Amino acid sequence: MRTITVWMLFFSYLHPDSPMIFLGTPNNIQKYALIVANDHYCRQANRLINSITNARELDNILQSINFNVTKHEDMIEKDTFMEQVIAFTKTFINGDIVLFYFSGHAIQFNGNNYLIPINDTKIDRAESVAVFGVNLKRILDRLMENKPLSVFILVLDCCRPYELSRRSATTCQYIVSIMSSYRNYLCTYLATAQNEGLHTMDIPDGRKVFIQFSCAANKTTTDNLFNKYLLLHIDRKNVPVTEVFQDITKDVYHKRDRRLKPFLTNKLAKHAPVYLNRMPSGMYIRSKMNIDSLQSFYRKSCFS
Repeated sequence: MRTITVWMLFFSYLHPDSPMIFLGTPNNIQKYALIVANDHYCRQANRLINSITNARELDNILQSINFNVTKHEDMIEKDTFMEQVIAFTKTFINGDIVLFYFSGHAIQFNGNNYLIPINDTKIDRAESVAVFGVNLKRILDRLMENKPLSVFILVLDCCRPYELSRRSATTCQYIVSIMSSYRNYLCTYLATAQNEGLHTMDIPDGRKVFIQFSCAANKTTTDNLFNKYLLLHIDRKNVPVTEVFQDITKDVYHKRDRRLKPFLTNKLAKHAPVYLNRMPSGMYIRSKMNIDSLQSFYRKSCFS
């Protein structure tokens, strides 16, 4: 029987009309993605134009490499945002690969990163960010809860400058009017205080987590380069996810003239390689047929 099977495999490779047989072991690990993109912020100064378009393109690519994708656009409030995160955690099981992508605005405050929903009318000072923003650590904790074997990949395309309020600008102008000799220094300081980008994150030892920023830590950028190279590299076949994002980082860094290198946190180094688009080696299925159909095909080919 083994001899017959070997010959069947051999002729399936040679015969142009044969149903080619897949020899590799199927990968039972499932892949899930939660994509959130915010463009239409209530405050005009903070509206974006590329986040939703970028997210839709990423959605299409991830689905093409067999990700189960959940996508939300223009998340209005903090509570709604977390409700969708919690609902998403019920779709995957321990051991699956999970990707979280956010494109929009985010601000750091007191060492924590907060994702900003589109209803940002009440975010008028740094302290209100913690009240109305969504704590990124809380999102990661909910994703990881009771899933010690899963791999978590966070892609944060949210390093754009964010204006807290007109009140801050008015305060700056008031101070400048009193201390004109310090105008440049004060305005630069206040602008920096509002636009610090994302803070680095601590990951518990032993957890399989990879975090990618679109910019350097504690910095902001207005370009769309990160997403350009993300879409270019994300579906590469048989390349470990760490190498995929290292290449994205390298391309963005060089395109920015070696400035604002995207920051990453890699806790996957001590674990087996993780692939977003792994194509098993061996022969691929040309058409699905059961063993009886295969035997019938080869009997006709060999004895007719």
